[in-house]
Amino acid sequence: MIFPHLTGIGRQKYMKAYGREGADGEDFLMKSTHQLQQFIKQILFKRFDSSIAAFKSTLEKQITSHNVLLRMFANKHIYIPKYYDNRDKLYEAVLSENDEDLEKFLEEREDDFIALEVEDFTPNFTLKLEKDKALLQNLLLQWQQVEIDPKLDVLKDFLNVNQHHKMVLFTEAKTTADYLEDTLKNSVFKDRILNISAANKDSLEDDIRANFDANYPKEWQKDDYSLIVSTDVLAEGVNLHRADIIINYDTPYNATRLMQRIGRINRIGTSFEFIHIYNFKPTHLANEIININAIAHSKIQSFHFALGEDSAIYDENEIVESKQLYNLINQSNQEQSKDTEYLKDLRKLHDKDPKAFMRIKALPLKSRSIIESTQNESYAYIAHTHTPHKTQATRFYPYHIATNTQSLINEPEVSSSDFYSIADFLKAHFNAKILKPTQEQLKEHYSHINAALKRHEQDLKDKPELNTQENKLNPKDRQAIAKIRYCKELDESVRESLINALKNGSHTHLSKEIVKTQDENLAQTLKDLAEKYALAANTNEYNQDSSIYTPPQIQLSISTFTKGSKNE
Repeated sequence: MIFPHLTGIGRQKYMKAYGREGADGEDFLMKSTHQLQQFIKQILFKRFDSSIAAFKSTLEKQITSHNVLLRMFANKHIYIPKYYDNRDKLYEAVLSENDEDLEKFLEEREDDFIALEVEDFTPNFTLKLEKDKALLQNLLLQWQQVEIDPKLDVLKDFLNVNQHHKMVLFTEAKTTADYLEDTLKNSVFKDRILNISAANKDSLEDDIRANFDANYPKEWQKDDYSLIVSTDVLAEGVNLHRADIIINYDTPYNATRLMQRIGRINRIGTSFEFIHIYNFKPTHLANEIININAIAHSKIQSFHFALGEDSAIYDENEIVESKQLYNLINQSNQEQSKDTEYLKDLRKLHDKDPKAFMRIKALPLKSRSIIESTQNESYAYIAHTHTPHKTQATRFYPYHIATNTQSLINEPEVSSSDFYSIADFLKAHFNAKILKPTQEQLKEHYSHINAALKRHEQDLKDKPELNTQENKLNPKDRQAIAKIRYCKELDESVRESLINALKNGSHTHLSKEIVKTQDENLAQTLKDLAEKYALAANTNEYNQDSSIYTPPQIQLSISTFTKGSKNE
């Protein structure tokens, strides 16, 4: 993130290099920087979803980027590549011990880089680089010590069961493809794996066709290979229909890729009555960040409605005929995702007992149940309605609470949970005995619920991304907040009061006045604006005006107590 850490002169050089001078250019580059922050976050989770090897490779590249930048600072000259395809060659030249390599490289590509000096950066920028580098190195070290890979184990088990089939496995990351080739050499496929990428596709074309193309002349067909591991370089333009299984080891954002991948084996000339598609989906946590399930499902569903596809591609919930919107086929004999399982349960309840369905749907806030079980614990489902700029948005936050029996004061232990854990818990206790709680049990129940609310408030402070208020801000407000945060000379109380005012939308023209302020006058102008609008710092992240801020509420809570509990 270079641009926010440049001085006024440095920013002028940067904007000039991109032909974006003036206030509009600065706004654009600040906005681009914050979009890039989110993009990098998503990339890290996307790479982690692909494979541990891809994630570690990305960390290594980020560490290299930091090393290169720090080396350039040591040499007093900083060169920023304007285009991504120049980056790796620049890094190689900078890290070379031969200074002539760098000089020659820069002479040949002078217009492809932004030349900056150390003085063009804000003070302490190198200290921040060193700190970030240390964090990345520590994270990489921890992951290098991890010796298990559950996702790979599932793949190995699947390949073992289906070893007599020809299969095609697709991944977005070449690092993942190389990792799988290396680790699967010890599997049942051994030397029967073809690892295909852009680098070797042409040279291995004959092997691909001879082993996987059903249209290839019979007398030339071979069975030397049974598994292709490939990037999307093979997602179009080739016949692979001697295989009947497609494995999507990760999911591309472009759902068209999924269709193209499947089209490699779903072709005229195949000898199979059925072909099979297996998708590795991200964990619930990863999907919260990359949102790939919703993106893939919505795009694939649009294909079904537009083109009339006759089978599901990514999820069993896909509706392949619009006339059968609520008539999904029950495939209880097949392994199902949790999403599918609970959607079917809800549809089943809706169809068989609509009154019960509506009663549950209409449950008021603070609905509570106390039942008998094998241990004392609680779940709390917190509803939190934010109203940024008069736009209401409600999000839900589940928590698990247990009494810490090791503590002298029995203080509750609270941990973040998820919808699936609560749903599983409720399903497992569907026929549990309802308890009439004692005063002590009620006291413990309320202590659990209050602990969850307290934890939620702390989470909102510690994790700003949970606060949908800032996520709903318009671009101008975001730019203004960014300028406030990067103004190091500003008093913390003034910074907080300005940011709160922007989040709450209480002063319409505030963001515009901040954005147009020149950097050299920024600190003083921000102080003046805080006085002008009579803003006061508030230790709470939200404006407490009830028209803007709604405190979190318990939507649903459930506590369990053992039959022999001392509290009875």
